[in-house]
Amino acid sequence: ALIEETLTVKANYNEKIAAGVSHSELAQYSEDNCLFCEYKGACNTFWENTPQPIPGTDKYGCLSGKVKNITVTEKGSGRLVIDSENINEASQQWEITNLLIKQFENLKELKQGDSVRLIDFAIDTNQSYLAKPTQTSVIWKVP
Repeated sequence: ALIEETLTVKANYNEKIAAGVSHSELAQYSEDNCLFCEYKGACNTFWENTPQPIPGTDKYGCLSGKVKNITVTEKGSGRLVIDSENINEASQQWEITNLLIKQFENLKELKQGDSVRLIDFAIDTNQSYLAKPTQTSVIWKVP
């Protein structure tokens, strides 16, 4: 019975994907599963359950804020500075360095004032507010 139920769930899921239902609509938030999911940056279900990550302190490695400055070099790397509110609602600037355009193609589309969420970034230190990307980092522009 368990095997039949599993196969039915799988068939229903595959039918929905084939019909064009977005992965976000099919996703179910789970604190443990989302921690390792590579798609959480573009997952509305994740953000509905994690609307205001605490910059640099939450277990997902999330930063969120508004683009203050963005620089892209001719060599294909970039630097991003965001203003982020911390727990006390004070504004804090985060500098994100070593952003390779190959990994972050949407970097060129970002403009000053855009709201962004950054996921799976390595926080260098809480005093200088620096962050660097990892292989699973995502920069997501908030609509």
